[in-house]
Amino acid sequence: STRVGGTPPYMSPEMFKGTFTEKCDVWSLGVVVFEMLSGELPYKADNILMQANMVCCPRRQPAWDKLTRHGWSLGVRWFCQQLLSKDEVVRPSAMLALRDTWLAKAAEQHQAPGGGLDEAARSALHRQHLQSHLLKMATAALVSQLSLSQMHHLNCEFKHYDASGDGRLGLKEVRQLLVDVGVGAGEDADLVMQSLDGDGSGTVEYSEFVAGCLDLASAGIREQLGTVFAVFDLDGSGSLSLAEIRQVLAEGPSPTTPNSRRVSEVVLLPGAPLGSAGTVLLPDGKTAEQVMHELDIDGSGRVTLSEFEAYLLSEHERAGQDLLHRRKVRQGAAQQSKPSGSH
Repeated sequence: STRVGGTPPYMSPEMFKGTFTEKCDVWSLGVVVFEMLSGELPYKADNILMQANMVCCPRRQPAWDKLTRHGWSLGVRWFCQQLLSKDEVVRPSAMLALRDTWLAKAAEQHQAPGGGLDEAARSALHRQHLQSHLLKMATAALVSQLSLSQMHHLNCEFKHYDASGDGRLGLKEVRQLLVDVGVGAGEDADLVMQSLDGDGSGTVEYSEFVAGCLDLASAGIREQLGTVFAVFDLDGSGSLSLAEIRQVLAEGPSPTTPNSRRVSEVVLLPGAPLGSAGTVLLPDGKTAEQVMHELDIDGSGRVTLSEFEAYLLSEHERAGQDLLHRRKVRQGAAQQSKPSGSH
């Protein structure tokens, strides 16, 4: 066919000019790569005429500095620039693109054994079972907002432990992971495994693994808390009501979707009159009303973004302090159990 068509943001300059070859696909790949690395399209206009002008004009270039801001190397930037060369003659073929130096090294790194989780991820796994239900829900929502650069190391580590290659960590694989990060066999290990398995499937999926390794207080993660707030802000009002908090914590942000699973149970609290409606009890033993009370610092009946962020960060710190306290108690108990005169 001599007719040219496609999705405008992914169309190459020559396609807008009415011709195409297989190198149009290389350009489209470049658009996808840029979008994956930065979270934005390299060229985005309000209409197709403006899109054509941006793509075809030699002086208009993508915001390459965005790749640098996301932590990507000069090698990946060069690779993307080659794919998005406006001159079709200069643009590499698919075969040539596969031989790119950065791409070849990246492929080797992904196949190499994991180098071990960093201290922040190890600490996050240790305190996993001490987190509140709200903190776990927020961390799970964060996973979908992370860039490839932020998840690269965790991706390698997950593959290292996923011996079966099925995209899930079974009981034996999770136990090995916990041993490697210093969570020995016993009650804590069982609690951490149960906590990581958020959907109760009996395995730890990739997203659950990443969520369990996130350090909420780190700079790159902390910047994403506003996006998590938007997940809870169902009506887009800029603040959270009790009804919104109850729905997200008890049923998830989209309870009508087929894969949604209730994470709470309805119970009749002690002292409640017979025949009264049950109270939604969250997995950590709190009610939505208790969470709302803790979040709503100024008592306005609504939760602002600043209150939401402050609460999550304080909960993150509390879990860390609780973990340190437990360790000190165990160390003290171990010292007392030593026979007198032993060193």
